[in-house]
Amino acid sequence: MHSISKSRLPSRPNVDSKKTSRNTSQGSSAASRGNTAPAATDVTHTQAPQAAASTEAAHEQNPHDLQATVKTAEDMQAVLDRFEAERAQGKPVAVISGGSLSGYAVALKLKNLGFNVISAEARGTYTRQNVVGLKEEAVHSLAHLSPDGSLLNSLAESNRLSMRKSRIVEKDNTLQQAPSSSHRFADWLMPQQNGNPLPPRIPVREAEPQKQPSFIDANPATAKKHEPMEHLNLEWPNKEVVTAMDPKEWNYPNMERISEDTLAIGQIRDLEVGLNQHAVKQGIEVAHARVALKDMGSQYSPEFQFGNEHVATRFPVDLVVVAEGKGKNTSVISPEQHSIETGESWYQRNFVVEPGLNSGTSLVGSRTDPDKRPLVPIRINRKDDSLINVAHYARRDETAEEVWAKNADRTQATLRAAGSAADANDPSIVEYRSGRIDVNYRRSETTARGNAVLVGDAAGTGSPLAGAGGSLALSIYPEAVERLVKHPGFNDPNTREQANAAYREDADKAVDVWQRKSVDIQRALNLVPTETAQQVNASSGKVKSLKNSVE
Repeated sequence: MHSISKSRLPSRPNVDSKKTSRNTSQGSSAASRGNTAPAATDVTHTQAPQAAASTEAAHEQNPHDLQATVKTAEDMQAVLDRFEAERAQGKPVAVISGGSLSGYAVALKLKNLGFNVISAEARGTYTRQNVVGLKEEAVHSLAHLSPDGSLLNSLAESNRLSMRKSRIVEKDNTLQQAPSSSHRFADWLMPQQNGNPLPPRIPVREAEPQKQPSFIDANPATAKKHEPMEHLNLEWPNKEVVTAMDPKEWNYPNMERISEDTLAIGQIRDLEVGLNQHAVKQGIEVAHARVALKDMGSQYSPEFQFGNEHVATRFPVDLVVVAEGKGKNTSVISPEQHSIETGESWYQRNFVVEPGLNSGTSLVGSRTDPDKRPLVPIRINRKDDSLINVAHYARRDETAEEVWAKNADRTQATLRAAGSAADANDPSIVEYRSGRIDVNYRRSETTARGNAVLVGDAAGTGSPLAGAGGSLALSIYPEAVERLVKHPGFNDPNTREQANAAYREDADKAVDVWQRKSVDIQRALNLVPTETAQQVNASSGKVKSLKNSVE
C-alpha cells in the first residue's frame, strides 16, 4: 500500500488561468511559461503575468483548464496500488513529469506500447499563447500515435490545429502571400473531415524516385484503373514521388534531420489541451500534481505532491520521463547544463482578426538590410475568428515600445499580407503581448540516467528561428523512447546502461538538429558572430551543417 504523508513544505499554488477575452495587459511570467518564443525554446522573460480570472466560476469555464483523472493524494494512492498489482503481472509502469507537448506524445507512445502511464502536471490551466509551426514529421507522428485518426480529427474539429495553406514572403520590397501545397495531403491524414470513408494514410517520400510513375487509386471502391499522381495534382513541395503508408507502420524517417516544410500550425495551449484530453480518453492517468524525484542510487523514485500532501511510489517504476523544460527535475537528472549566449531576443503580439481560411506561417528576414530583421507571422483559424501572431527579432537593449514603434509599418504590412484588413494600432484586437523573450541555446549534459530520461526542452533547446522545437517534441522524442524500451538491455539492470547510451545518442541527435539548423539560419541572416556558430558546432558535432533556409 502507498501511505499518504503530509509535509511542512508550503503548498505551491497552481498557475492562475489567463483571461480568455481579449486582453491588452502584458504577457505571462516565466513561472507560468506564458511568454515563450515562436517555437518552444530556452527563454528568459522580463514582464509581469496577466491578471488571473477573478472568480472561481471564471476559472471553471476556462477552456484551457487541465483535465485530470487524479486530483487528490487519495486518488493517487488508489492508482499506484492498482499499477503495482498489474506490474506484478508483467505490465510496466511509466511516470511522466510534465504535461507538455513532448510529455503527452511520449505518454501516448508508452500507452500504445503496453505501459500503464501516469502523466503529472502542476499547472491547473494551460497558458502558453505563443504559436508553433509543426513540420511534417510532427503531424505524421500525431497520426502514428493515434492510427484511427481520432487525435488529428479532434484537434482539427476543435480548431486546435490548422493545416498550413500559405506563406508570407518578401517580393519586390513588399510582403506578399504565396501558396503552400502541403495542405493537399490533409485528406490523406484526416479523411473524415471531408466525409471520406477511407482510413487515414501518411504521405511518405520514396527514398529513390521510381523509373516508372507512381500510381494511386483515385477511388479504390470504383476505380477501374490506376490514375497517375500528376492527374490528381498531389505533388509534394519538391515534387518527390509519394506513396501512402498506414500510420501504424510509420517511424521517424531520419533522426539526423527534420524537414523544411511546415505542415500545420496551432497555439501551444490549444495543442496541450487537445493532447491532454486525448490522453485521458486513451486511459492515461493525468494527475494535477508536482513530481519530486528521489535518487535511490541506481534509479529514481517519483513522489507526487498535492499541496502539502505527498504520495511516494513503493515499487520500482520502469521509466521516469522528465518533460518539463528547464525545471527542477531536469537538474536532478542532469545537474550540468551547457548554455550558449546568442544575444537573440523577441517581442510578440497576438492580433485577433476577422475569420479567414488562409492559415499560414513563415519567416521573413534580410541578410543585407539591418532594418529588416526577422519577423515571424503566423495565422491560425479559430471557430469564430482568426489569430495572427507577429514576432519581431530584437536586440537585448531594445524595449518593447522601441521595437513595435520601429516595426509599425512592417507589422501592418504583415497583417495585410496575412489577409486581414485590421488596424495593427487598434489595442482592442491585441489578445496577448509578450515581454522581452531572451533565447539561449542549452543542452543537458546527460539525457538518460538510471530509469529516467529527459525529453523535449529538458534535453536541449535552440532558436525559434528554426521552427523545430515543437516538432521535435512531438516526433523524435517518442521515437527515441520507443527505441529505448525496445532495446535488449532495457529490462535488465545489468545492461540498462547500454539502452541508456543508445537513448542519449538519439536525444543528442535531436538537440543537434535543432541547434545546427538554428545557427545556420542565424548565420544566413547575420544575426550571430562566427564565434557563436563555432561554439554551437563544437558542442554538438554529430550532425552535418544543414542547408541554409529562412522559411
